[in-house]
Amino acid sequence: MLEKTKTAFITGMYYRDPIDNWTTGRITLLGDAAHPMVPFLAAGAGQSIEDAWTLARVLARNPDKIPNALLEYQERRLPRTTRIQAGARAAVKLMHESEDQRIKGRNGRWKGMERIDPMAETSWGLAWNYNVVKAVEGPPGEVLNVIGLREGKRLRRPEAQQAFNLWKNAFKPEDVARGHDGLREAYDRFLTTNFPLPDSAEATPQELGDVRAWRVSAGGSLNGNVVLHFHGGGYMIGSAKGSLEYASRLARAVGGICYTVDYRLAPEHPYPAAIDDALVAYRALLNQGVPANSILLSGESSGAGLAIALAVAIRTAHMPRPAGILAAAPFADLTLSGDSIKAFNGDDPAANRDLLTYMGASYFQGHEPTDPLVSPLFGDLTDLPPIFLTASQGEMLLNDTTRLAEKAERAGVDVTLKIVDDSVHVYPIFPFLPETQSTMDDVADWSKRCFRRNEPGRIIAAE
Repeated sequence: MLEKTKTAFITGMYYRDPIDNWTTGRITLLGDAAHPMVPFLAAGAGQSIEDAWTLARVLARNPDKIPNALLEYQERRLPRTTRIQAGARAAVKLMHESEDQRIKGRNGRWKGMERIDPMAETSWGLAWNYNVVKAVEGPPGEVLNVIGLREGKRLRRPEAQQAFNLWKNAFKPEDVARGHDGLREAYDRFLTTNFPLPDSAEATPQELGDVRAWRVSAGGSLNGNVVLHFHGGGYMIGSAKGSLEYASRLARAVGGICYTVDYRLAPEHPYPAAIDDALVAYRALLNQGVPANSILLSGESSGAGLAIALAVAIRTAHMPRPAGILAAAPFADLTLSGDSIKAFNGDDPAANRDLLTYMGASYFQGHEPTDPLVSPLFGDLTDLPPIFLTASQGEMLLNDTTRLAEKAERAGVDVTLKIVDDSVHVYPIFPFLPETQSTMDDVADWSKRCFRRNEPGRIIAAE
């Protein structure tokens, strides 16, 4: 067929993201008028059919209140079409990569997704698992927005809702549409804008071995204690610079300094890049003369999983073990088998199953996700140093946290577990939350015990 073709017509790809307002009085838009889609897998046709059904149903239920019915139609459809449009744009970008490194990273991600999502039920479920006939009969607040969050989800306390809203608005449709490039820029913007380094703290870029890091001190006298911290972001986004404010509070809690590490990110740098960098950074501290029993490993989300994996690697290599591990909402099971992954999907503004699949597969790629250095939940946790684990009730990674605590306790590890209620993923990064302050106070006391090694672990009551 190609040989018979004498001429070709090349045209651009035209689309527009869904407009913010579709309805005025007794007039509304549907289909391409409201959301002309990227031409990808008939997304536009599918959304137009969903529009038509939804519009017909809300009008039939409210024949005497047409303006109200049209507003309900918009409320139900706008989040949905925005999510489909952003997902379609991201998929088109992914499938048309042209640089060798990016093609390799994309193909590696697909290999990883084959291991944990072999039928693409998660990655494409946002399109084909949606039943418009059923959905239009439920509350409008059940509609999932661009980050896979139910629009009607709320927390009880004002300060908790403030943190929830920050997470909810961290990633815009344009960020999602640009794939991991957009997510990276958005996440750094979210962290550096909302959590700047306080004037009382000092941060300087350094290298630990050949790994980039930031050295953060919070002022005051230093006692020689060191926190080696690993930022979150699913091994795919995040940066040491984005965690400077949290690092300053960690430094203050132990009365010393905190090094926050810029380990390499996937998909460009899949496993074992992150754990290799973590080991290099730890060895560098030892080579600088920092005693191992003065080092506290720390991390949030994927960084927390990395901190625990690092402790496993340190033990396996018979290196001097650190004083303890502080793990906030660890991403410790990249097979996504935890009950909370399913139970709270759509309730957590920081993560959903689609995103965790995308991130995890980008990291382990062709490697086995049950490798303990990828998913420390599957590892032997004996002889690890004391662990302080914390998470929020209702977050996606709650079950990763509680299963780690149970397994570590069975292995004889000194475990401190704190689960808070009515809060958000990695709540300690939000300095204005009351539970953050109480947890940092607990960490300060716990770290002293780690450095002294003379008190048993305990369960701290949920707040």
